[in-house]
Amino acid sequence: MTREVLPDAFFCYGGKQRGRTFQVSPAKDLLVLRTRDLPLGLLRSALSQDSAILMDLITLQFAFPEVGVGVFQLRHEPQLDPIRAILKKEPAVRFAGRVWREKLSACPLVYTENLFIRCRAGYSALNLERLCTSYGLQIWDKLPFAGNAHFLKAPEHTGAAVFSLAQVLLSRPEVLSCYPELVVPRNLHQVDARQWYLREESREGAIRPRGVAVERAWKTSRGENTVVAIIDDGVDLGHPEFQLKGKVVFPRDTLRDTNQAIPLVPDDNHGTCCAGIAIAQGSDAASGVAPMAQLIPLRSGGLGSLSEAKAIAWAVDHGADIISCSWGPPDGIWYDPASPAQRIAFPIPDGTRLALKYALKKGRFGRGCIVLWAAGNGNEDIRYDGYASFPGVLAVAACDYRENRAPYSDFGKNVACCFPSSSGSHNARQYVADGIWTTDRIGQEGYEPGGDYTGTFGGTSAACPGAAGAIALILSQFPWLETRHVRPMLRYCCDPIGGDAGGYLDGHSPYFGYGRINPAKALILLQEVFLLETTWDKPLGQSMAAFRCKFRHTFLLLNLSYGLEEGKGRRCAAGEWLYSDGKPGFLSRISFFLEGRDAYLFHIKPFVSRDGNALTVRLFWKRVDDVSFQKKSNNAPFSRKLVPSAHDSNSSSKMAH
Repeated sequence: MTREVLPDAFFCYGGKQRGRTFQVSPAKDLLVLRTRDLPLGLLRSALSQDSAILMDLITLQFAFPEVGVGVFQLRHEPQLDPIRAILKKEPAVRFAGRVWREKLSACPLVYTENLFIRCRAGYSALNLERLCTSYGLQIWDKLPFAGNAHFLKAPEHTGAAVFSLAQVLLSRPEVLSCYPELVVPRNLHQVDARQWYLREESREGAIRPRGVAVERAWKTSRGENTVVAIIDDGVDLGHPEFQLKGKVVFPRDTLRDTNQAIPLVPDDNHGTCCAGIAIAQGSDAASGVAPMAQLIPLRSGGLGSLSEAKAIAWAVDHGADIISCSWGPPDGIWYDPASPAQRIAFPIPDGTRLALKYALKKGRFGRGCIVLWAAGNGNEDIRYDGYASFPGVLAVAACDYRENRAPYSDFGKNVACCFPSSSGSHNARQYVADGIWTTDRIGQEGYEPGGDYTGTFGGTSAACPGAAGAIALILSQFPWLETRHVRPMLRYCCDPIGGDAGGYLDGHSPYFGYGRINPAKALILLQEVFLLETTWDKPLGQSMAAFRCKFRHTFLLLNLSYGLEEGKGRRCAAGEWLYSDGKPGFLSRISFFLEGRDAYLFHIKPFVSRDGNALTVRLFWKRVDDVSFQKKSNNAPFSRKLVPSAHDSNSSSKMAH
């Protein structure tokens, strides 16, 4: 038999102008098999006797069992073509093909004979139909969250020609981006260690582990009226911790396009643990950070697949406030600084990139979904990870119970915060169990067969849903906060940990972000409203001479100015002195003007004491129904003029609380 020789192929993420071009080549030692309506584990029993013998010559490396696909390593490279030829004839085998590798990283890639395409604005559906017909393609799926973007299906057995077909389409002037769908084994960012996070401090023995002040936050919020989407490998919705009425809403499997999100294969254990950390109701043996939050469970496929983009869009369209993703590109070996995978860039595919932009801009009625991503467990810079480093995404790192950096945790500029998870040792390839239980698949499945909970979960996989639960506690009380508010807010409500080892610069650490998230501190910060610092100048025995007002907090886009109500002179900006005109009632005649992008969120209320010698100015959050559905332009200025009323300053302070 003549061995088929295939040339290298190219594809591009990001379009013609700013995309990264990848060079891929056929792997000589890997074979991909797809079954025909048969679980992968039953394939051997369905083969003829001669073909079944061939299964002894190959070893399963990884699988996508939800679609009956397995990638196998051959013991001897020259056997690839003969084995493929024999297995193709088997009725139980739908496809026996090649696997490709990305040249730089040697990462295996499985192509699906589907193509992503995005055309220029104004390119009509009719023209696209004609284009597809001319190349023998069919429109498979339209991406509603991205303008003029579709997935196309090539004829079965197109094979490796799908790469050259993508290049031909990309060369056309009306096509902005085109690449074949390539699926990579998704790395679930979980480390085999006990997970611990709920208590701020424990005095068990000589160890005083430090967690998050969740119980203090629960005095104000338990995550009511928030919805957290967990995109993963499914959630065991039969678990007792997800049984409250209305707890689970809009489940979806974007691989099978069904309204189910339950685990389907033995390895679908990860999502149940993540969901428990974020929102388990605490009715039995485990509680999530936000036990009263609702859950949208989503089951998606391999990295780079259409299903991951569809999962993000589903979460947005069905009311998710927060999206938590504890997966990403393959990690390097965290305890091996020479691991080459630590320096290989893995960009985000266009379909997923557009879905994330849609979530960050259009979610929550235009406020944007809060998207959190596990930083990764490779002890590497997340700038190489196109998912965790995506602008607007909050990357979550892991710290341990001693307030040190978890040594496996990835680092970088986009790390927003950290959350307690499992620890690790630089000197041994083992992990220290320091966690509490989270939910596991019930019965004989899961990480702990025979039990409904596990203590062997950790890594940044545990840290990410923990932080998602903390954000849910905050949004529960302040749902009008926008995506753009959250990262600046973290600067004020995280606990900087790690000391000098944190490498903090301007309040930010590449290892901890702004620190370990503290939802209790955030709730106090926002509940205190904003007491504006006011001072005045009144010389002994004389009338009031001057007044000024300063902002205490600065992460909101607000401008304050003030002047005498009947005066025609300039307004004073916050921090400037306003001088008296010598007339009586100086303080009661001051008008305040609140402007800026965030002014729509607040009422400003000045309070003058009965004797006219003191003035307190406060900002009050509006009620949620006042601001929930307001359509506002980012470019249109918002301004309100307020004139103080005469109230007793003591009574005003009571009103503020």
